[in-house]
Amino acid sequence: LHWALREVLGEHVKQAGSLVAPDRLRFDFSHYEAVTAAEIRRIEQMANAEVLANSRVAATEMSKQAATEKGAIAFFGDKYGDTVRVLEAGHSLELCGGTHVSATGDIGPIKIVSEGSIGSNLRRIEALTGEHAVRYMLDVTATLASAADVLGAKPDDIVAAIPNPDVVYATTWWRIAEDEVLVIDLTPPDTHYWSLQMCDRWFQCFPDRRSSINNAQAVAEADGSVRIVLSDGDPGVPNWLDTNGHRVGVMFFRWLHADPEVLPTCTVVKRADLS
Repeated sequence: LHWALREVLGEHVKQAGSLVAPDRLRFDFSHYEAVTAAEIRRIEQMANAEVLANSRVAATEMSKQAATEKGAIAFFGDKYGDTVRVLEAGHSLELCGGTHVSATGDIGPIKIVSEGSIGSNLRRIEALTGEHAVRYMLDVTATLASAADVLGAKPDDIVAAIPNPDVVYATTWWRIAEDEVLVIDLTPPDTHYWSLQMCDRWFQCFPDRRSSINNAQAVAEADGSVRIVLSDGDPGVPNWLDTNGHRVGVMFFRWLHADPEVLPTCTVVKRADLS
């Protein structure tokens, strides 16, 4: 993990503390900013590649000078005598006096579960290893599958199925008599895009009729306001949607990057009174 961090983040990374247990680890290190998700992924991949390589772990005693010349990394604040123990595991070469596995494959899968700040220019990574890492990944996979099922999507498509937080929706139902129309008045906010979609009561749209309108199609008044009319047939106004003979239905407003949110005013009027 130390080696992968230095490879991905830079040689300024140095260990600043640790906890090593059979099923988990904590690794504190020097770094000046949060580690991105892409960097975490790369670090995990590199560390797990070393595990899969199942390289033999070799410990050798040599002089401190020889170890330094060989490129071995010394740990945080540790004091060393003239003779040091150098541990080599895959690409990692460090001065260390502790006990270790005999091969990198003994560690099992490594899964980073958190990364955060613990002080000025100090970060902490926590990870699970071996059976606990496998169990964690199985639990995450099961949770992802459950969320995908709720959203009606495949696990690989779950992100696309989550509603966009930058999009504001407003939904309501409408009812008009044969001689009535629904007048919708709104002053769109400063937004990249807005649209109105009309459907019947079963949420079925009318693809062969005028059932939707957006900011590129709507004709606005001089003050920026827009009037949209829901009507069975052309009411003789610029912005109108065809109810296709339906008397009851639903409609959806959508605003992209809208600030502030503005809800329309809806009024049922007699067709003969429409001005």
